[in-house]
Amino acid sequence: MQQLNNSQNNDKNNSETNVVPPPEAESLDKAAYHGPLGDLVLSILPYTEASPIAMLVQAIICFGHCIGRGAWIDVDGGRHFANFNAVIVGASAVARKGTSWGQIEQQFGKIDPGLATRMASGIGSGEGLIEYVQDPEIKMVEGEEKVVHVGKDEKRLLVQEGEFSRILKVCARKEGTLSPVLRDAWDSKTLRVITRSNSCQATGTHISVVGHITSYELTRTLEDSDTFNGFGNRFLWVYVKRSKELPWPEKTPELELFDIQSGLADAYNRGEITWSQDGKARWFEVYHALSTPPSGSLGAITSRGPALVLRLAMIYCLVDGCKNITREHLEAALAIWDYSYRSAEFIFGSGFEHQETGKVFRALRVNPDGLSKTILGEMAFKGHPDAKKLDTALVELQQLGRIVKEQKETAGRPSLIYKLA
Repeated sequence: MQQLNNSQNNDKNNSETNVVPPPEAESLDKAAYHGPLGDLVLSILPYTEASPIAMLVQAIICFGHCIGRGAWIDVDGGRHFANFNAVIVGASAVARKGTSWGQIEQQFGKIDPGLATRMASGIGSGEGLIEYVQDPEIKMVEGEEKVVHVGKDEKRLLVQEGEFSRILKVCARKEGTLSPVLRDAWDSKTLRVITRSNSCQATGTHISVVGHITSYELTRTLEDSDTFNGFGNRFLWVYVKRSKELPWPEKTPELELFDIQSGLADAYNRGEITWSQDGKARWFEVYHALSTPPSGSLGAITSRGPALVLRLAMIYCLVDGCKNITREHLEAALAIWDYSYRSAEFIFGSGFEHQETGKVFRALRVNPDGLSKTILGEMAFKGHPDAKKLDTALVELQQLGRIVKEQKETAGRPSLIYKLA
């Protein structure tokens, strides 16, 4: 697998790497389709244009959301629950991101009829997120304790954001509260925002996030602070394309899915999850590679690999109705991680030495016809070009053989443009 195979080469000169192509759904190891979730996706696939990997990842998130805090695995003094985050990245309209979610939402709506009541979108702040799962709030009013907010009994929340760029823009706001609250939510910590005029808190929450975004929007909105402050690496990043063209897609036969739906509805195991002997042995083999991310932006976005793989393996275990993570469960999780790692390589670049190099590289990736230096600086640095950083990035990209300079004919003087090699 990509990261496992490349871990021994992480310290080599980055010039040995090439521009990484987008991963194809066919390259996903078949181990990822282990168990009932794989059966569900493969049963739907003939009847939809949606990507199978997009459907599978979102099915994993939905199942982990439905489980809630009823199952966990202890790791080094802390607990990992089955809440999970992912961003589905693909071209606008033709990637069928929304279609992939619609298929999975429809199936899990039948498996767990209460799912729709536990979903949210358009979150505008940390306070706004906490409000969905807030604890009761009691204040002293004229010398008496009064309940000013009744709170929520349901602590599970699935945030489904079809325009994930909105969340990124909110997280980029100075003094914004959404990014730290989302980080704490992934870690299953108490969620709290305290201001001069108000305070809100939520305990025992179980929050998962599914986001959809285009590569272009991602390049335009993902701030460095969000990439490197621990926000981005709490998400699985998955690049997708539509699986096929179906001008007149048929409806998925319900009888074909009934047994799978019933099995998933009965698979909500509870209690502590542990390791089987073969699972533990395999975890020992892969742990070092997972714990050794590459340098640069790719390393920052994939640095939480062990935790993400662990949660994936636990969810596969729970779907099977097991209490112990076996080698099969871990191999399924590693297959998903491998695809995500290759997606991250394509989306974020392959371990550039400087952060600004990744910005410039991504700006050129979504503009294959090339850009002038002036426009490139505007796009890469969000309208605040830094000439020194831009020059540093261009030098590194040229040394790595990633870009070329070309003369572009215009009505007047020919202009110099930069484009990917």
